[in-house]
Amino acid sequence: MDYKDLEEERRKSWGKEKPYKGSNIIILGVGHSGTTILTEMIAQLGWDLNDGIDDTYLESPRVRDSNENFLCENSTGTIDGSFLLELTQPWVIKDPRFVFTLSQWSKVFQDKLSEMPLVIYLKRNKKDVLKSYKKRGEDSINYGFNQFKTTVSEAILWSLKQYEAWPGPKCMIDYEDIATSCELFKQPL
Repeated sequence: MDYKDLEEERRKSWGKEKPYKGSNIIILGVGHSGTTILTEMIAQLGWDLNDGIDDTYLESPRVRDSNENFLCENSTGTIDGSFLLELTQPWVIKDPRFVFTLSQWSKVFQDKLSEMPLVIYLKRNKKDVLKSYKKRGEDSINYGFNQFKTTVSEAILWSLKQYEAWPGPKCMIDYEDIATSCELFKQPL
């Protein structure tokens, strides 16, 4: 789905209870790609952060814990997303672990929700991501969680594979276009 298609869907949903048809949103992107900024902007437009509101990086502890548990089990377990039914809708959630787990979540969403959330993939130049890691004094070589240790370059490839395989609505946004793209999510006056 490109910007024009997303804008058309948004316009169709005007006057409905939700700001966008399929309004729950998952932000997908590697760490240091701007996902926290995008999540905050979408939350300011009316999407609920639920239990992620008190987290520095706006990550839901329940989503993060579910992802970490799955990754700790060497990808042999399942993700229990029963808490999704408790979330105030429309919601926006993000977790850099989605780079490795989003395909598992698609099964959960299909089972628990009446509609698949929109996945927004935030794409940022690899050099800029690496600069952000360096600026914060963090390790960009051992990117990942538990046994999923990889490089940032490989994590970017993982995230693209997750995005391409997503069976629901999806949209790719360039980091440089965050502010402009958020206009698509505003409700009409």
